[in-house]
Amino acid sequence: MPLRAASFVAFCLFACGLCWAGRAAADPSKQDCVSANEKAQALRQRESLQAARDELVSCLAATCPGPVRQDCADRIIEIDRATPTFVFQVMDPAGRELTDVTLRVDGAMVAEHFAGHAVPIDPGSHTLVFSSPAGYAAEEALVAHEGEKDRPVRIVLRPVRTLVSQRIVGMSAVAVGGAGIVIGSVLGILAKTTYDGALRDDCGGNAQTCNAAGVRDVSAAHAQATGATVGLIAGSVLAAGGVVLWATANRDVHVLPSL
Repeated sequence: MPLRAASFVAFCLFACGLCWAGRAAADPSKQDCVSANEKAQALRQRESLQAARDELVSCLAATCPGPVRQDCADRIIEIDRATPTFVFQVMDPAGRELTDVTLRVDGAMVAEHFAGHAVPIDPGSHTLVFSSPAGYAAEEALVAHEGEKDRPVRIVLRPVRTLVSQRIVGMSAVAVGGAGIVIGSVLGILAKTTYDGALRDDCGGNAQTCNAAGVRDVSAAHAQATGATVGLIAGSVLAAGGVVLWATANRDVHVLPSL
């Protein structure tokens, strides 16, 4: 056989071998089909609907037994009905709608752009993170209800630097406020200790009959009490403001009522 013809035959045999191997890898066995169906049922019970659907799709192959294929097809229909879907409208700070935005749900990539299509999300509580190459982002906690369809959600992104700065300011305010509360509490304890000691040792139990040392101690106790009040009030206000700043950073997501 000529060398060129032999090379062609060898190539054809190699290509056919690759096709056969790929088909063998793609076609599940009867046991694979049954196992996929069982895995899907377990995932469905855990409300991992999208993972369950992926398993069910694999048991629709022609190599799967007919009853298994039918059962998987029926379960896919049920899961599609149960899976919540959301239609996100993503806006930049100026109110312009964006499509070049990625969405991560609980850290997993779900969408790389938006064009008005519905996005399926498993039932339950989730953390959604939206980000744009333009430097905008938003984060929101969202509860998806089973069977809820095409729920409109309006997203307003904010500059990432602004979000980070707001969180830093919030954390700093909480820290300073906490320190103020601690200092105020300590001063309050000192004020009481100083006042009680003055009454006992230098005032004969009556603040109106204090000697010179008692007068100084009572005056010091009043100053400590004033400092305690200021520290507690200022610390509480700062801490509360810091919590608000932290909580509102990245929270420009508006979820509308279901249609």
